[in-house]
Amino acid sequence: VFVTQEHRFNTLGELVHHHSIHADGLVTTLLYPAPKRQKPTVFGVSPEPDKWEIERTEIAMKHRLGGGQYGDVYEAVWKRYNKTVAVKTLKEDTMALKDFLEEAAIMKEMKHPNLVQLLGIQVYSL
Repeated sequence: VFVTQEHRFNTLGELVHHHSIHADGLVTTLLYPAPKRQKPTVFGVSPEPDKWEIERTEIAMKHRLGGGQYGDVYEAVWKRYNKTVAVKTLKEDTMALKDFLEEAAIMKEMKHPNLVQLLGIQVYSL
């Protein structure tokens, strides 16, 4: 482990200790540990498939944000957490329930800062 080729260390602890005393390639010595970064958490989301379904009464629809061939997107509030969310609705007969659930299953696994995260699904009519 090293910052520069000149100073190599067997462990990360040795590197941190050394650079706490000597800058050696850094702008300054290490002064304090950076706060531990927490993974983002979304309340109410569970990896268990049956826990992804959100009750209709949990969502307060506000206004339409946009739409397309398959449905519309609305701004809404997830009442339990008082969080503003986007709700994607499907027009009737544009997508089979099986296809919708397959898309949701894929979206459950997708977690990236530049993607909208799936928080839950509501299978029946809003």
